[in-house]
Amino acid sequence: MKKGIKILIVTIIVLLIVSLGTVAGLYFFTDMFKTNKQMYMKYISEMGKSVYSELNDEKLKEYKEKTKNTPYETNGEISTKGRSWGNLDNLNISFNGKVDVANKYYFQNIKVNNSQIKDLSADLLIQDQTLGFKINGILNSYIAIKNENLKALAKELGIKEEQLEYIPDKIEFNNDIESIVTKEEVNELKEKYGKLLSDSLNDDMFSKINKDDETIYSLKLNDEQLDEISNKILENVKDDEMLWGIIKKYYLSFGIVKENEIDKQIEELKEKLQDDVNDIKNNNENNSDETKENKTYEFNLHVKDKKVYKIEILNGNYAIILNKTNNGITYNYQEKEKELSKVEIEKSRENDKLVYNIKILEDGKEFMSVSIEYKGIDSQNEVQEALNLTTNNNSDALTIFDNSMSIKYNNTVKFNENLAIEKAKDNEFVYLNGKSAEYIQNLFTNIIYRLMMTGR
Repeated sequence: MKKGIKILIVTIIVLLIVSLGTVAGLYFFTDMFKTNKQMYMKYISEMGKSVYSELNDEKLKEYKEKTKNTPYETNGEISTKGRSWGNLDNLNISFNGKVDVANKYYFQNIKVNNSQIKDLSADLLIQDQTLGFKINGILNSYIAIKNENLKALAKELGIKEEQLEYIPDKIEFNNDIESIVTKEEVNELKEKYGKLLSDSLNDDMFSKINKDDETIYSLKLNDEQLDEISNKILENVKDDEMLWGIIKKYYLSFGIVKENEIDKQIEELKEKLQDDVNDIKNNNENNSDETKENKTYEFNLHVKDKKVYKIEILNGNYAIILNKTNNGITYNYQEKEKELSKVEIEKSRENDKLVYNIKILEDGKEFMSVSIEYKGIDSQNEVQEALNLTTNNNSDALTIFDNSMSIKYNNTVKFNENLAIEKAKDNEFVYLNGKSAEYIQNLFTNIIYRLMMTGR
């Protein structure tokens, strides 16, 4: 069996086990008479819910929803230090504007400065079904694209004929996950695959060890058992029309790929799943008991004070360890007990402030840290967003960075239900739709020339 397929299947199994909140509810209410399997299912379900509860924040969810329904003003800045990609060293971008998502309006005045770009000011506008930009001091009107006849525009821009069939005439923006998949569908999928997995796991695959002040519940699967479970899951996924229907609706929501192309890709995915099923079957049939690999995969739950605080996934010399902390989670990947990589995610809440801190380490050295902060998250009248990202060139893990660098983002979102919006008039736009390739080329040549003449 291909290594990549097996790793994928192991990951799917772990994710399915974590999501078995509904399956855990099928067991008895008291722990006294539960089997090791029942206790395992109960604790893995509680672990998943606990981590989600720790990291989730209802006020943040309310804030994101408010930005969709209430007009607001923005005033922020993005800056970089060090080198990253090309000429983005020591870049400074300031912006301010107005946003009214419900009425399809987005305006930002953007100012850019760095060693190569001096005092470049531009306006970005999304209004109804029109996207436009204007470079102040260079253009008096917005260079704009209407969300219509996009295929014809793409053809004028030189897009190849075989690629044009994938470009729609109009993009429909609707990728709200709640409009794509219902809670009933989610619960039905959880029930189906949760029960499928639970029924595939026998009591003798589970064990329990009492050690000091903790209890370790363990699930052990060999290659043959893993193959059998993997086949059941793949076979069901392949024929699950509800699941494929959700996937189809998701890609249709972007309005970029045509329905017949999505259908074609789904059929190709189904064929690939069938190939994986055949690959597993052929591998088992063609190998004798003597030549078969029979590795053991262990999924261990460490329980203390009736709560899971650590999950171990072990396979020979390799280990993945998830530790639940007081306000977050850590992820470790080890080989021969040596830590190769580590991710730490931590949430803190204080007064009217929410902070997420993320650290990524390789070989014990920190090469990236991210801090995401929201002030005013409870009152939600004026929310200050901040993101700080720093990288240290301690390893080759992120080769896209030449040296250590930092990116800072700050933005103040001020809500105003009576925010005054002045929409641009039609005569303020120069539409590219319907224009020839020669016209578009000459237009942008002139813009570049005028930018060069002004030293920007």
